Amino acid sequence: MSLRIRVPELVTARTRLRPLRVDDGDALVAWQGDAETCRYLPYAPRTPEQVEQFVARFVDVDTVAADEDRVVLGIELLAALHGDDGRTIADAGAVVGEQHLVLKSTELAEVELGWVLHPAVAGLGLAGETARAVRDAALEAGAHRIVAELDPLNTASTRLCARLGMREEARFRQNFRDSDGNWADTGIWALLAGDPLP
Repeated sequence: MSLRIRVPELVTARTRLRPLRVDDGDALVAWQGDAETCRYLPYAPRTPEQVEQFVARFVDVDTVAADEDRVVLGIELLAALHGDDGRTIADAGAVVGEQHLVLKSTELAEVELGWVLHPAVAGLGLAGETARAVRDAALEAGAHRIVAELDPLNTASTRLCARLGMREEARFRQNFRDSDGNWADTGIWALLAGDPLP
């Protein structure tokens, strides 16, 4: 079996997921350059120049067709987000995060999901809303297995994996170094195409 997934744009209740654009770099610096956000990511906070290089790699990429191909979708707000106090957290059209789709194996029809959000919008349900859209697109395209690899200390992401219908399958002890250079574990969560979705 050969798996090919094209995701030019996905729309959810509050967001538009679309391939990165050249002008997204300034937005991405807010989280890719943030030490607290990078605490659970496999890279140290990035400089604006490093973020610019990252964005350039994925501009207009909307298809995965070979092993390790990656699509990075910007999470763009359809309307402004407001806090409980009425203040504006983010404006309509703002890019407030990323969703990643990686084709791990064309032969096994296995894909990996990943996400990262601007700290100001964390906890508002956007990661779940957008991850569900990417999960569903992957399943509709014929993915057999969807995985997420994350630091088990990132409890927000482990809870999200469970809400996506994934199960924790493994925990690799101290198999990578976190953004501070410390040894960290990796939790492997997965969902099969036939599993019930919540």
